[in-house]
Amino acid sequence: KNASYYLTTSELQLAGYDTYTHNLATDTGRGILIYVDNTLQATVCDSELDGEEQLWLQIRLQDNDILLFGCIYRSPANSIEDDLRLYTSMTNMCKNSVYTHQLICGDFNPTGVDWDTWVTHDARSQLLIESIRDCYLFQHVDQPTRQRGNDDPSLLDLILTNEENMISEICYNSPLGFSDHAVISFNYQCYLTHTRDRILKYQYHKGNYQAMRSDLDLDWDTLFTQCQDDPEQQLVI
Repeated sequence: KNASYYLTTSELQLAGYDTYTHNLATDTGRGILIYVDNTLQATVCDSELDGEEQLWLQIRLQDNDILLFGCIYRSPANSIEDDLRLYTSMTNMCKNSVYTHQLICGDFNPTGVDWDTWVTHDARSQLLIESIRDCYLFQHVDQPTRQRGNDDPSLLDLILTNEENMISEICYNSPLGFSDHAVISFNYQCYLTHTRDRILKYQYHKGNYQAMRSDLDLDWDTLFTQCQDDPEQQLVI
């Protein structure tokens, strides 16, 4: 949000999509914009922190399933009180049992987190980790998402879900415009179909072993003596 004038939602609309925004028509904060395919039934969720940089939608899925989709921007200038309010709000949203599917994306600006081990020595980032764990969420981004000049690349943008296999084919694309953050694209699977490879198994317990014994009850010595000089006939026997 670096325009020289206040943006309006009408300027940002795309054909075929419904537009949801938060904090665009102000000169503070970054602002949030979400596009939703207009074939989906989406509504804005009430949040405990309307003034914070977060926007929550609920989207109807199959039967009575509902997807909770959240987009969050956490400023690195946040106070610890700001962080606590933000993470408490996120936790309360995720713990609402009406949401069978949960997807949260955003720029959380964590510092020094090793996402392979979920370990950090930064107290603020530890609050984020604890909140994600309290919600039983999975974090899917595993590559740096921001780099400027000679700065060390950093992983600031996160994708969180309540099921591990919901996300696939994450792509880290070039930044848009003057941004120094990667554009992240991915596939989200609301429902998975599990297939199993067919393995041929013999049902030995159903074998007619009595009939097999009767068929094999032969005078083998006589049979092989008759063809002891004919290997091919022995194979036939």
